[in-house]
Amino acid sequence: MPRCQIIFFVGICCLAALPPLHGQCPTSAVSTYPFIESFDGFGATSFSTTPPADWEQVPGDNGGGADSDWYFLDGPTVTAGTGPQADHTTGTPGAGFYAYVEDSGGEYAAVSLDSPCLDLSPLATPRLSFWFHSNNSQGPGGPNENTLTVDIVEFPQGGGGPIVHPDVFTTGHAGDLWKKAVIDLSPWLSSTIRVRFRASSDGGSFTHDIAIDDIRIGEAVVFDVGVSTIVSPVSVSTCGAQLSVAESVSVTVFNHGTESIPAGTSIDIEYQLDQDAAVAEVFLLAAPLSAGESVVYGFATPIDLAFDGTHVLAARTTSPDNDSGNDGTTLNIVTGIAATVTTFPWNESFDVLPQPATDTNIPPLCWEQDPTDSGGTGGIGDWLFRNLPTDTIGTGPDADHTTGVVGQGYYAYLEDGGSFADIGLLTPPLDLTTLVHPTLSFWMWSFNGASDVFDNELSIDVLDGSSQVLMSDLVGPLPPGAAAWTRQVVDLTSFAGQTIRLRIRGNTDGGFFLNDLAVDDISVYEGIQEGGHPPQPGAAVLDINTSRNLAGFPVPSLASGIYYATVDPGDNVTFHFEGEPGQAIILFEGPKNIGAHVFQLIGNQQLDVGGPNDPMTGLPTQINILVSGTDPDPLSMFFQIAPIGATDLVFSVPVAVSGQSFVFQSAIFNSVTAVRLSNAVQLDID
Repeated sequence: MPRCQIIFFVGICCLAALPPLHGQCPTSAVSTYPFIESFDGFGATSFSTTPPADWEQVPGDNGGGADSDWYFLDGPTVTAGTGPQADHTTGTPGAGFYAYVEDSGGEYAAVSLDSPCLDLSPLATPRLSFWFHSNNSQGPGGPNENTLTVDIVEFPQGGGGPIVHPDVFTTGHAGDLWKKAVIDLSPWLSSTIRVRFRASSDGGSFTHDIAIDDIRIGEAVVFDVGVSTIVSPVSVSTCGAQLSVAESVSVTVFNHGTESIPAGTSIDIEYQLDQDAAVAEVFLLAAPLSAGESVVYGFATPIDLAFDGTHVLAARTTSPDNDSGNDGTTLNIVTGIAATVTTFPWNESFDVLPQPATDTNIPPLCWEQDPTDSGGTGGIGDWLFRNLPTDTIGTGPDADHTTGVVGQGYYAYLEDGGSFADIGLLTPPLDLTTLVHPTLSFWMWSFNGASDVFDNELSIDVLDGSSQVLMSDLVGPLPPGAAAWTRQVVDLTSFAGQTIRLRIRGNTDGGFFLNDLAVDDISVYEGIQEGGHPPQPGAAVLDINTSRNLAGFPVPSLASGIYYATVDPGDNVTFHFEGEPGQAIILFEGPKNIGAHVFQLIGNQQLDVGGPNDPMTGLPTQINILVSGTDPDPLSMFFQIAPIGATDLVFSVPVAVSGQSFVFQSAIFNSVTAVRLSNAVQLDID
């Protein structure tokens, strides 16, 4: 056979082994489904324009430049009210990314983003679904409205093309929410395609950004429903109000699938309050429910909410479907709030607000912005409520204390942008007649990025039920500290039996902007008093890893013990001793036994560890002396109070003691009473 014929036939065989030609498709083709793109896993940074692998910013679709590309963003767009606050996947600012076109940068008829090449031949019923946000802040029909369009770019088998099929989906203003779109890709079943997302940016204004997220290509999803929102009941909106014994429950049922659900379909559905038994019913669709659309269902069974408090109402569909992960949702509901708090513990996390929004100054029900302070009303002269980092990086917390997640929970804060001597926030009246040892706990954040220049300070005042001041600066003024949430615990025992209000008061210096003040997770409760021996300042103090007693007080408060600390196996534990300089320390351990023995001859010093008393000596048994600073061995020489009046000793916790608890107490010699006993500390090993 001539050599040219051999080359010809070999070439035919090689061509037969290759996959079908798909025109000029420039990337490798996706052929495994479902294909999902959430824009969260490719290393994007805020306002970057580099797309995920095999996605492409379409060149030459307009004049060029960054604003003629799609951006990738993990928070609100530049102008409030023109785009989403967060991505659709997580719903939390800072947690996930979405793609969007900015309406402030220029006038572009087409800003286009192409998907990877998609070989649809493995699919029998190919569907494209995606979520979009298209909100013109000037409202429907307003001027300068932009559009989002989907085109299909086809690369036919055997070559040729590409062929652009324009406008398979188009939308303008759709409201300030994420909405779902579904497109049937069956016309291109035998082809390879790219999906082109094309947005306009009018340039006449900055009111209408366009965003997309959670793109899915795969087989049709015939049945996938879930409760997307709880419509009713709604939280009480006035102080002193309460919901009724027969509140109606209504929810929106959303079609997460790609196909319309026929009329007459039965959907199992239920609601549940807190941990109560679920109320189950059957929802019979009266009309078809299109893909990406929702319908309201009202339960026939009402719910009893005639009590105070914040409760969690959950609602979900229970019919078997394609994805159980999107079947339900929850809602925090304030069922009632007394004008005066009489039930304890009382907690406030600022996470249920009448009008939740970043930097709202409307406090929780029955709280009040102090009308007599120097801040006036509104703006930075009030305490604000925020679920994001404060405006100037490093001046306040990144997230609330309750959740620690940006965008989820709220905290109260003062923005250090004004010059006000005092800005107050008042709690509801607190009736303390049922508490013997009322105790206040709260978490605060106060860090001055300018060191000790232009410090702002935080105080807690006590007012009577008619808002007359009983005591100023019960707490504080507290200066700035570390850039972290720190817990403060305050004894309110002197106000037991009274009705009081607490005023959280701070100042903003006006000289700088680097010291925001924030508070969160405020609680008033009965402080448990175990009656353990208190720390003896200057004579005998023991602390282990900043321990606290059951009422929440730290050792420096000098409150009665016992104190408690927790540590993980393998971590370090710090024993902190205080006493007279140069004196020896005896450290002992034994079972917790508050008041095991009281030594009257040395000032009623109380031993809080040990077993039953020995009948011969009258002293507790089961006490182990671990180390004595009076012994001559090398270890004992460290158990001496240093010249500064304190000694810290650090040890590593063996893994072998995991799950055990140890109670320590120390005796420290002194020149006045010979020896004093410290407080006891229980160390729990997780």
